[in-house]
Amino acid sequence: MTGSNSTTADLRIVYVSENASLSFLDFLRHSLKQLVGNTPFTDGLPQGLASEMERDQSAQVDTNLKLSFEQRQSLYEYYTIQSSGILQLFSREEAQSLLSDDLLNPEPGSRREDLAAFDTALAIGAQARAGNPTPGSHDAEWATGLFDRARAVAFEKMLANPSPALVRLFVLLAFYTVGTYRQIPAAIYLGIASKAAVILGLHQPMSPKVVRQGGDHASRMRIWHSLCILDVLSSSLLGRPCSAPRATRHDIMALPLNPSQPQFNAILLAAAILDDVCLSLNGPKLIDAPAAQELLARLRSWSQSLPSDLRKFTCQDTFALSQSDALLIFGNVHVSSVYYFAVILVTRPFLVRHLMTGIRRRAGLTTRTTAEPEDATLAQVCMASAIYMGQLCRVLANMRAHDDHHPLSLLSLFKAWAFGSGLIIGFSMLADEARPDLNDAFQGVLMVLEVGSDSNPQSRLYAETLRAFGDTIRLYQRISSLKLPHAAEPFIEQILVIDPGQQENVAWDTAMSPSVIMDYANSMLVGGLQPTGMNDNSPMDHDWANMGIQFLEPFETGFGGFP
Repeated sequence: MTGSNSTTADLRIVYVSENASLSFLDFLRHSLKQLVGNTPFTDGLPQGLASEMERDQSAQVDTNLKLSFEQRQSLYEYYTIQSSGILQLFSREEAQSLLSDDLLNPEPGSRREDLAAFDTALAIGAQARAGNPTPGSHDAEWATGLFDRARAVAFEKMLANPSPALVRLFVLLAFYTVGTYRQIPAAIYLGIASKAAVILGLHQPMSPKVVRQGGDHASRMRIWHSLCILDVLSSSLLGRPCSAPRATRHDIMALPLNPSQPQFNAILLAAAILDDVCLSLNGPKLIDAPAAQELLARLRSWSQSLPSDLRKFTCQDTFALSQSDALLIFGNVHVSSVYYFAVILVTRPFLVRHLMTGIRRRAGLTTRTTAEPEDATLAQVCMASAIYMGQLCRVLANMRAHDDHHPLSLLSLFKAWAFGSGLIIGFSMLADEARPDLNDAFQGVLMVLEVGSDSNPQSRLYAETLRAFGDTIRLYQRISSLKLPHAAEPFIEQILVIDPGQQENVAWDTAMSPSVIMDYANSMLVGGLQPTGMNDNSPMDHDWANMGIQFLEPFETGFGGFP
């Protein structure tokens, strides 16, 4: 959907392509409304999750923070966990040096941009720790103060003298704002970093010209790789073009990799494949089965090359994570999540086409009984990837329940991927509600999104949306179970409904009780009534053309209505 100005002063609507999870959410709301009418899920504001809440500029921010060495060290540890596998911007020696320095009292000769970059890293750590607030904690205030101080340095020379240090600073500013779910400034910061990086030749760190200029080649390569990863991951979430030119991003395949950072290397290579996935999906035609299979083969080849310690992590009975364990497990979580997300993107169009055939058939809108074999296979791949993600979410949420300091509350990229998986799982439940693994995976996603939702508005909105989706799924299942086969309707109808008033076992917390669902379902079915909210003035093909090519084919005029 195309962005526009919101009617609310503190909200801004951002552009979302048809390949984004938010577009899939819009598709689900639109299609389910044809089947069940108005519910909290189907009536959710289309722009809700695509809107950006502006920060309260009237709040007082202290940019003259003076943190102790121990405080800075703790925040830096949280930063390394949050960015594990995605960013590699500081060597161990450089981090130790910067821990002892700050912008208020810099050592002689210190570069302000390096100190500002480290301030931003500390802000990211404070942002992460603020998700687990403790009495007397100032993490939220520290995060804002450190970020504002670093941002002031980033713009104090109006970008007139770019340097690798400035590129690193803007990459960190972007990562911080991704954590606040503010995609507009994040994209702008990445755009500045990308343009400056190309001007400085960071994309060709081994070229003779760059070598003659001197400098830390390892640092330049780490900065460029980190920029490429964050650029692809954040852009793919909303289906936008990347900031760095495609040709320069793909030079990463020819650059040497540091064997001491296997998670970072794995995500770097996966990001290159994900970039190709997005290119295929953004083409003028719907992706076909051979193209999807080729991309899946590349992803499978990548996954089979992962070292064993990236594929398995054994938790201790206490579930308490050391710093090294947290770095390993959350780096592994990011690695696996990128893989599951890429597989879902490739196969989701086939899942839509395959499942909608069955849904339309049950609604009596088509007599087609066979699906394309390739569609069915790729649909199962999509479903399996989402289930794996849901199972991962459930394990992480259970670990968090045993450790209050578990750094799961933020992980903004992970939660965005988890939310997209939850939509896929819920959609699959519409077609096959009897599978317990779908319900367990759906629950797992909800559990993760609820972690830290009290202090994270976006995570809370994700969780509320999935809960409402769950209620609507149950309503649809109730309607489907009560509805007679299409051929029997002219000869028989239900004339008496007795509600025993007993609460059924509910697979998820729901604001819509089973008795209410029963009443609503029967009100629609007894006498052949249409769903609430559907009438002659609401055409069935309303807005389908705006959904994009991967959602358009299943929705001919008349879809979803009860005959």
